[in-house]
Amino acid sequence: MASGIFGSTVTALTNGTTANAADVLASLNSIRSNGMNNDGGALQTDGNGNMFGPNGQIRVMVFITPVQLLNSVAFTSGQVQLFTAWGQTGIPATGPVAILIGANTTSASTGQSAAFYPNGGTQGQYFSAGNVQVANGFANVFGILPLDGSGKFNVKSVNAAGTITVWCFGYVI
Repeated sequence: MASGIFGSTVTALTNGTTANAADVLASLNSIRSNGMNNDGGALQTDGNGNMFGPNGQIRVMVFITPVQLLNSVAFTSGQVQLFTAWGQTGIPATGPVAILIGANTTSASTGQSAAFYPNGGTQGQYFSAGNVQVANGFANVFGILPLDGSGKFNVKSVNAAGTITVWCFGYVI
């Protein structure tokens, strides 16, 4: 058998299937060194457990038991606060590049919103919850929030003071 797996698809394996160990190891070592051919796009590994495709690193989305990252945190109008996602319950201490969040903002004033963006990013280029339509009302948002290289993100109260709550449902690594 030539080194590498080309032109074949494994659709099922049955208990008792046998294979020549040397051929299997040669194929796996070829994949490790040369990547895999997947519809014309090479998939490669970097030796650290990361896989890369033609358009960059392949990411995995991991869903977790929801954890509250912010619990009715008070903000003044225009205030930005910095938060760390890495190491919170259910979120690895290093590695995630984004988190899946559900957030809401409440305000005594109409027009208030909450902007979410990675630390070092530009507010307004990501997403926000708002605008609060009636006094003492609320606005909700769900999204995938990119993190900076140390797992941090910013939240800003826009146009008025408010309280902001954030739940995390998962992460991208």
